[in-house]
Amino acid sequence: MFFYLWIFIIKNKATVTAFLSGCAMHSAQFLKPSRRNGLAIFYMKAFLAVFIALLTTIVGVAQTKIGGKVVDEEGNPIPYVNVIFSDSHEGTITDEHGKFYLESEQHYNAVEFSFLGYETETIPLRSSTTRDMKIVLKEKNEDLGEVAIYSGKTSKKNNPAIDILRKI
Repeated sequence: MFFYLWIFIIKNKATVTAFLSGCAMHSAQFLKPSRRNGLAIFYMKAFLAVFIALLTTIVGVAQTKIGGKVVDEEGNPIPYVNVIFSDSHEGTITDEHGKFYLESEQHYNAVEFSFLGYETETIPLRSSTTRDMKIVLKEKNEDLGEVAIYSGKTSKKNNPAIDILRKI
């Protein structure tokens, strides 16, 4: 198809600009109505339709785009925070400066931020493109359970690994 278009341009000594304007307006001088030019006009219309379709699909690929920075309550960036779209497996982590960027072909309504030692934060998304978000994670205050420390030797009678090693 493109081969025929270029032959038509070269044969009629047309420039590419005149060719494209002929595609758009159907009124360039080299496109006088005739039986021979009818096929070329069809190819130009097809070329223009395919070009516009490809351009439209390239522009509208990603449906949800978010970006921003995750900090603690004091304003310090938190590196390696999990950033995941709610109810999905799509996600990323923040870099060493607490910044992140995440995009998906699907449409999501919320995003979750989680990190060890901090409370998980779920933020609703108001639009499909949200940039310059500033997420503040609060520290999680949890007490550890009881820790038992034994000194000296412990009994090795109930350890099955010791019994296996003795048989060897």
